[in-house]
Amino acid sequence: MQAIVHPDDCAFAARHFQEELTSLQVIFADWHIIRRDGKERWIAHICQPVYIPRGAT
Repeated sequence: MQAIVHPDDCAFAARHFQEELTSLQVIFADWHIIRRDGKERWIAHICQPVYIPRGAT
């Protein structure tokens, strides 16, 4: 995901990805990406942590 994040949003996205690893809440974020054809698009990213009991498979 970070490979396609627009350079102006890289720092924000990096903080978001770090926060989602430690948060116990749903996190919403918007930033723009650069598609393969070079066009920019805004995306909405929603993260929700899912935890399973220790030792579960």
